[in-house]
Amino acid sequence: MKVRTIPYGYKVENGKTIPDEGEARIVKRIFTAYINGEGLMRIADALTEEKVPVWEGNAVWSKNRIRRILSDERYVGGNGYPAILSDEMFIAAKKTAQQKGFKAEPRQPLIEYLTQRVACGQCGSRLRRLQQARFNGSWNCPCGCVFGRSVTDNSILRKLEAVLQKVYRNKELLLAEAEGTFYVKTPEVIRYSNEIGRMIHSSEPSFSVTKNVILECAAIKFRACKERRFPIYTERVMKTFENAKAEDLMTLPFAENTVDSVIVGNSGDIIVRFMNAVEVHCGR
Repeated sequence: MKVRTIPYGYKVENGKTIPDEGEARIVKRIFTAYINGEGLMRIADALTEEKVPVWEGNAVWSKNRIRRILSDERYVGGNGYPAILSDEMFIAAKKTAQQKGFKAEPRQPLIEYLTQRVACGQCGSRLRRLQQARFNGSWNCPCGCVFGRSVTDNSILRKLEAVLQKVYRNKELLLAEAEGTFYVKTPEVIRYSNEIGRMIHSSEPSFSVTKNVILECAAIKFRACKERRFPIYTERVMKTFENAKAEDLMTLPFAENTVDSVIVGNSGDIIVRFMNAVEVHCGR
């Protein structure tokens, strides 16, 4: 009997993992049937009766196998796999499971805060969080970036705590200003600037039109500027650490006053960017 090394619904072709057209149809059928009210055992029995192969030499489907398929985030592009399902279908199946009593653990407040602040260190996209029923939530990049280790609630929280504890013991880390560019002349700014120059040097310049273009250009330049967060926010972040107890570090109020974002590197390690733009690596 041949043992599968990749999830049901995929195959390896020319060294790349791609959807298997036939199996992908079965995956969609399983999700559709479950969302429409069919139970796990009924879905499994129907596939077994039809002799739909699970893998070569095995056409026996079980309730647990169906459950694993319904909770596998790789079908929506998790862990670098090409998506077979839409996010909407996956979420609909999760809601169906919750309604049937297969409930996911509620998000803790700190995780809720981080859902808008965890970013991919490879492409900059905000990571997408998928909470498995009864299991720890996991995170993946919507652009398909692959991480060396699984990114889960537990791994993020554990590494975040390590950074916060390190800064708590050595607050001087918050004084290390990072180099940064606070204004970049965008193509739109260049285009407006050139237009202003052309209008000013025209034979019959229009004051009102030129003024409006200059004001629009100023607004575009302002949007192209980044806030210089260091040292403006440094005092506030420092005071939050100085007034906190060790047990306060992993609370929502503390995070709201100190943590701007969490950046996940390709190895799964994180960098914490604080409100004053200082970045601290979990391993340094």
